[in-house]
Amino acid sequence: MLRFLGKALRYNMSAHISNVPNLLAATIGMVLNNGIFLLGMWGMLFAGKEQNQDLLHYYIALNVLMMLSYGVLCFFFGGWIEMGDLIVNGHFESKLATPRHPLLLVGTHALHPSALGDLILGLAGIGLLIGMGETGIAIRSFFASILAIFAYYSLFVLSGSLAFFLPRGNAMAHLLNNLAIILCGYPVGKIFPTGIGRTLILLSPVAAISLMPMSWIETGTVIDFAQAAAGVFVLWLLALGVYRYGVKRYQALNLVGVQN
Repeated sequence: MLRFLGKALRYNMSAHISNVPNLLAATIGMVLNNGIFLLGMWGMLFAGKEQNQDLLHYYIALNVLMMLSYGVLCFFFGGWIEMGDLIVNGHFESKLATPRHPLLLVGTHALHPSALGDLILGLAGIGLLIGMGETGIAIRSFFASILAIFAYYSLFVLSGSLAFFLPRGNAMAHLLNNLAIILCGYPVGKIFPTGIGRTLILLSPVAAISLMPMSWIETGTVIDFAQAAAGVFVLWLLALGVYRYGVKRYQALNLVGVQN
């Protein structure tokens, strides 16, 4: 599997580099788009608002966590976010006809050059935190982003697997993925510090991607890191379970269709 991952990385990187103008245009476009959005949010929440300054490092770290993990995953293995589309349009069936694991083949199916813009902004955010004197938060944000990569992967597999069960499951997958990405970009942990709102969010994939890692980023305690890792692991188990059940159902339905 590791050998195949290495080959897939080399293949995807060569594909990105083979079309440098497209890579540069997509990257610059994403940097400008997200940069304008982040500056707008900064102006709305923090510019001239002394009462909110203690949340500024939280906001920067949250976006570092989201953009770094999403950028890495989608730039190198962009196919996972489109898994639902592959199932609905029938392309997933060809992934089952090889000795390679279907999910690995799905990951290399599509490229998202614009995700490099997210990756660059995430790295810039780490530099900004270090410049603000928040070196500890910057280091913890980097390692929390590694956890978030696995959380995003699990989310994409889980949402994409809905296409095994629903006729328009791919549309639902895109909706859930976009909703999670939007929620992860806002300080939802501060909006719902207690009560049922925070409980509901902690039961969602958003918790594994942002809320639980953010607790560790702020406090740096082993318990919070273990909680974040456990949240990602539970989400991964859930995604893998739904995926395996969906594949069996998918294969059974195709077999019935062939026999008829």
